Amino acid sequence: MRSRWVARVAVGLVALLAGCAGQVGALPSSSLVMARPTASPETFPLQMRAAVKAVDEALERVLALLAEPDYLDDAWREDVVNAVTLADLGYRQLDELVPPDDQREKHEAAVKALSGCQDLASFVLKGINNLDKGPFDEVAARAEFCRTKLEVATRAPGSAEARALPESLEAARQVVRLTVTRDANLRGGPGTNYPRVATAAPGDQFTITGRTEKGDWLRVTGANARDVWIAAFLGRIEGDPQSAPVAP
Repeated sequence: MRSRWVARVAVGLVALLAGCAGQVGALPSSSLVMARPTASPETFPLQMRAAVKAVDEALERVLALLAEPDYLDDAWREDVVNAVTLADLGYRQLDELVPPDDQREKHEAAVKALSGCQDLASFVLKGINNLDKGPFDEVAARAEFCRTKLEVATRAPGSAEARALPESLEAARQVVRLTVTRDANLRGGPGTNYPRVATAAPGDQFTITGRTEKGDWLRVTGANARDVWIAAFLGRIEGDPQSAPVAP
């Protein structure tokens, strides 16, 4: 019974891809902003925003479904397959766009941000076929990572914030983070004798890029502060702080 259902899903996935492609081809060019790639400086921003929005909404739908999983429910599994398929279609639309020269950097950053999310359907089908939760967890991790990368890439490509993001999900899993748990001073060096250069509030998140030998002070980078120091007791650490290098 399960094998027949999996076969139907696989066939349906192919049919959905073909059907969506057919619908796009059948629409007049004026009715779908991203139907035809173009290098026009006037229309390209609209095309790119439409493609990015389609991918982001599909990934958001994937995450919503995986937040309340029902692995044995056929309708739930079909919804997940449909959502990851739409994400893949959106990625293809984005990748095929031809940007004008002055918008090439932003387009390339967006395509690169989604480089780990165009194969989500394979993970979903693996999870369905083996009744295994692991592949679904991988889909959720990739979808969340790609949404974060996509947001930064389309908002501020080439910025310090974009450069601070890991290049891959595998690299992101090695990142050690700190979430501030109380009002904190961010300093120019590892100690209260260094000047205060910024402040942080509870809930602010930072990536740990270095530490003192004792680990009592951490060098961190965040959205509004780069390579500043914070006392370790002022935050909650996710990951192994010993993996961060001892900074001079």
